[in-house]
Amino acid sequence: MKKDQRLLEWPQGRLTRAPFRVMSDPEIYAQEQARIFRGPIWNYLCLEAEIADPASYRKLRGVPFENGVAGKGGIPKDFDLAHHRVLHNNWKLYMENSPDSYHATILHTFYATFKLNRLTMDGGVTMDHDGWHSINYSKGATFREGGYEPGIRSVIEDAGLADPSLIERRQEFDDGITVAIQSIFPSCVHQQIYNTLALRQLVPQGPAQSELHWTFFGYKDDDPALRQMRLKQSNLIGPAGYVSIDDGVIAENVQRGIAGKGIEASAVMECRSRGMMQDRVTGLRRINFYEPPR
Repeated sequence: MKKDQRLLEWPQGRLTRAPFRVMSDPEIYAQEQARIFRGPIWNYLCLEAEIADPASYRKLRGVPFENGVAGKGGIPKDFDLAHHRVLHNNWKLYMENSPDSYHATILHTFYATFKLNRLTMDGGVTMDHDGWHSINYSKGATFREGGYEPGIRSVIEDAGLADPSLIERRQEFDDGITVAIQSIFPSCVHQQIYNTLALRQLVPQGPAQSELHWTFFGYKDDDPALRQMRLKQSNLIGPAGYVSIDDGVIAENVQRGIAGKGIEASAVMECRSRGMMQDRVTGLRRINFYEPPR
């Protein structure tokens, strides 16, 4: 491809129409690798606490060191990636989903049923770096009944927990925030759900596959009760978490659904406003994901 030749023209020149090709085209994926994951972009690798000393290092599978560096290192030849669980979807499907404020309370049954996160709570969406990074947050103490029509899929009536202590929480800061999802471009998500803290690192494995690494953490000065609370609430997240299990399934379903739709097909991503939303009803963050910095 020539240097000035574009791989893709967005429909109608509008970022509210995302071409399906961005989720499966091998050439687009190759350019993402060159310009983003191997380019001049900061990528999250690990927490400082995971590095034993200044001479230590971490190695990722897939990006950017799958084949080592300068002919040295890399994945052993007898390591079969097929035997290791991956998300069967393009990395962007997961990363555009994380900051999407619509899906959290209409997809995640545990969120809505047990009132961890609903749009009838105070909250908001804040963005930085022209929208590439964002925080979507809610304040549990401001929950108001109503606002959800009877029969909505994400609310199971009369459901309960055998161990209600799973969702007992401690308010650690005076801002009132109980759930906060911070998406950091290109492939990192930092989350606080009640008292459990974790970093998600998405590692692309090809145009239609990616690998998700979870790192749970706490602080040295956590008292025993808070540490136990963090550990118990870790059941909410991770590959089989009561909340997060839905994301991998949905992203894979979307990847399957757009396959074979044709080169001109696209998805609609409308948003109510270009401004900041205190009620979190906005699709703006998903559009910003595809928009270059200004």
